[in-house]
Amino acid sequence: MSLRFRLIFFFLILFFLCGTLPLQASHQSQPGWFDLKDYDFSSRPAMLRGLWEFYWADFVPPNALKGKGHPSFWGFAPVPGNWARLSGGSHPVQGTGFATYRARLRLPKKRQDYTLRFSMVSSSFRLFVDGKLLFQNGYPAQSSGETVAAFRTRYIQFSHAGGAAEILVQVANFDHYKGGIRVAPQLGLAQDMAFRRYKALGFDFLLIGSIGFMALYHLIIYLLRREEPSTLYFSLFCFALGVRALFMNEQPIYLAFPHLDSLVSTRIELIGGFIAAPAVLNYFRYGFCPHAARWWYRFYEISSAIYILAVLVLPLQYSTFGVLLYQIGIVLGLPYLFLLWVRIWREGNRDILIFALGNLVFILCFINDFLYYNELIATTDLIPTGLFVFLFSQTFVLALHNAKAYRSLEQVSETVQKQALQTQILHQALESRFEAQTKDLQASEERYRHLVELAPLPIALLVEGYIVFANHATLQLLQLTSRDLPRGIRLSEFASGESQDLLQDELSNCLKTQKPLLALEAQFSIGKHKLPIELSAAAVTLAGKPALLLLLRNIQEQKNYEESLQKAKSLAEEAVNTKSEFLATMSHELRTPLNGVISMAFYLQETPLNVDQQEGLQILTHSAETLLSLINDLLDFSRLEAGKDHLESEPTALTTFVTDCVNGFDLKAKAKGIALQLSIDPACPQVILIDKNKLRQILLNFIGNAVKFTPQGQVEIRVELAPAIWANPSLSFEVIDTGVGIAEADQTRIFEPFEQVDSSSRREYGGTGLGLAICKRLINALGGEFTLISALGKGSRFAFTVPYEEVEEQEEQSKPQKKIIPDFSHLNILIVEDDLANQAILKKLLSATKAKFACSSHGAQALACLQKNKFDLILMDLAMPVMDGITTTRMIRQGKEGVLQPNLPILAVTAHVLPSAREECLAAGMSGFLSKPVTGLALYQAISKLFSIS
Repeated sequence: MSLRFRLIFFFLILFFLCGTLPLQASHQSQPGWFDLKDYDFSSRPAMLRGLWEFYWADFVPPNALKGKGHPSFWGFAPVPGNWARLSGGSHPVQGTGFATYRARLRLPKKRQDYTLRFSMVSSSFRLFVDGKLLFQNGYPAQSSGETVAAFRTRYIQFSHAGGAAEILVQVANFDHYKGGIRVAPQLGLAQDMAFRRYKALGFDFLLIGSIGFMALYHLIIYLLRREEPSTLYFSLFCFALGVRALFMNEQPIYLAFPHLDSLVSTRIELIGGFIAAPAVLNYFRYGFCPHAARWWYRFYEISSAIYILAVLVLPLQYSTFGVLLYQIGIVLGLPYLFLLWVRIWREGNRDILIFALGNLVFILCFINDFLYYNELIATTDLIPTGLFVFLFSQTFVLALHNAKAYRSLEQVSETVQKQALQTQILHQALESRFEAQTKDLQASEERYRHLVELAPLPIALLVEGYIVFANHATLQLLQLTSRDLPRGIRLSEFASGESQDLLQDELSNCLKTQKPLLALEAQFSIGKHKLPIELSAAAVTLAGKPALLLLLRNIQEQKNYEESLQKAKSLAEEAVNTKSEFLATMSHELRTPLNGVISMAFYLQETPLNVDQQEGLQILTHSAETLLSLINDLLDFSRLEAGKDHLESEPTALTTFVTDCVNGFDLKAKAKGIALQLSIDPACPQVILIDKNKLRQILLNFIGNAVKFTPQGQVEIRVELAPAIWANPSLSFEVIDTGVGIAEADQTRIFEPFEQVDSSSRREYGGTGLGLAICKRLINALGGEFTLISALGKGSRFAFTVPYEEVEEQEEQSKPQKKIIPDFSHLNILIVEDDLANQAILKKLLSATKAKFACSSHGAQALACLQKNKFDLILMDLAMPVMDGITTTRMIRQGKEGVLQPNLPILAVTAHVLPSAREECLAAGMSGFLSKPVTGLALYQAISKLFSIS
């Protein structure tokens, strides 16, 4: 049965039951009067709901009331209602006491037999109609000792000629914390009211019978299968509700026990309710949610036990007040129950939907009755309907569970029967084989041969290299027939090439050592095809001769699968290499013009400029550096993704290193008006062994983002010792800002490549979305761990922990870089560069050093210049027309084209920045590597290093 059909069926039942709910009507014309002279009593009874005259602390005789001048007249009280809620009036009203209610009716002008229905009058009453005592429920008196309570529903019949009628009710309550007429009396025709009573009793008996049947049914299920405690608790829940239903509505218990004491019946009813709550919770616990909080169940179990004890020991007045507290406790626990439903649904248990819907109907009816009986809403009693729907739904769920269990049992039973049949067949075969072995060894051998013959795996016996036995699978694999074996066929005949010698050696070794040979791969030639065969062998004895038992397996499909995997891997590697080559090419093409921009900007900084020119130069420099940073991010990400980045640990002065990283953002932070704070734990080591380039890249990225995304406040950088990672000492780095923060939904996405919090065309902060992705991969490469704590509008905390190695060396004092332009007047330099802009830049930078230089546009020109002139240094580009830099360098080193200068310094000046390019340059014989864009400082330092110029 599909879930959709279950829900439709469930709601049809619910709709049918809800359609039977009684309707309430009020026909009060003025306080104390009900105008029913035109009311059609044949359709339904009238509800005497409204304001009645109320006389507190007095049993007023009917004939003593003349208008509203009676001294005990309090005012008008609502019926139904709890007189403890009354306020105002001439006398204070308490929950316990006695009072008189009075109402007058205008009835149709003809004599008819009427019936009054009184229910839930706390706790005893006398009824007068037109001054005549018609009925007394219990014994109402003016003191607790004299009053006898009777919590019973009464149908009181009288005859009236029509016109005005007076109803007077004397009520006494000393046994309930609520007093008064708490359910509106019903007035109807005697015959119709009798029919309605029997109909209501029929519904009660149907409900009680259904509940009792379900209790007994699920108790039997539990006794048959004690591993399912949910059925026991559901049985207990049904039993408690069945007992409670005997004392509710039409109170069918009194048909069997008319003289049952009302106080005893009320206590039994309360105990049934207190047992039902923990029973249904434990049913839910064992049936659907065993992992829910244990305290939740324990709270209701202990509360129920306390209330049951109070009902047995304390006066009924206090026990009934405890019902209100218990109901409030149940209502407060409902949100947690709803959360458990959602959790169970997410775990994939779809049966919880039917359970929850039935439970929800019952909860809504329970809340309705709770509000109704506490006079917070004016509806009617819905608990019987809700209870019926709830029990039906739970029985439906349990039936589904049992059906599933029965299906599983049937499947297990079928499996057991099949296994038993197979066991019986095997047993019979073994018996036959044993009998045959005892009779004739030859017959036993034939049976064994028959079993092996039918085996799907190729099996063969080898004696002195010849196949003496092969089952059908082996013959099919080797394309032989049984008639071929007597002619003498060696297994090695099928092996091809080197596999033949290998096969003979391995089989001989197996016979000598008596050790099994496992999974030997050999190439077999079978017919016109060559197949890879996996062979396993074990040494045995056959008729007193050493033999080999062989298992063969055609692994052609496995090889094909492995080959397809290898092809897929090669394609993937080729795709990665293609992407890397593309990035390298794009980097070269971008860096070449970018070299002109940055180098020219550096050159212009050394010239006198006015304010506007300096401002324009700063904008130019910043834009070029931003573009260079984006190119570097793309290359870094490519290297990390391809797994071509390697750790290069070196001694690093921790304090100096971190301080330099932070100081680089000092000007930017001051420009934004935010504080930049650094704290380093004194316990941290002075010098550590770590890849400081990767660590610097991580710190610069985190600090740069913190400064960028913090409009005001501060950015704090902390360095502390951290718990060891994989037994290595570790450092913890934290970058904490008071900036815009990151929403929780975006905190995972921002570490993916090319992802940003705001990727719209109007995003405020810019960037490629690669920085954090690179940082995450660098932290992983260093063997570290990373955490992010952030909230939108409250700032962010980026923290990572990396392991390091301790070193004994003293902190290395960083040497200040000289900004003075060096004197290279003694050097004659050859510039080999095809880009005219880059040639011009190098000329300007070298002119400032007074060096002599000449230019060539490609490698062939450079070789011609070297044949005519002597140079001290070559600045060599790599990508050039006619002849590239690598080829030119090799020719210079190898003496081709009439040029042999093995010791001439050659400095690569190129836009290729990948490690492979550097390695290729050094392998070709170059003396150094300088990546574009080239700044004057970098060029001067590289040349000074080559010639040891301080």
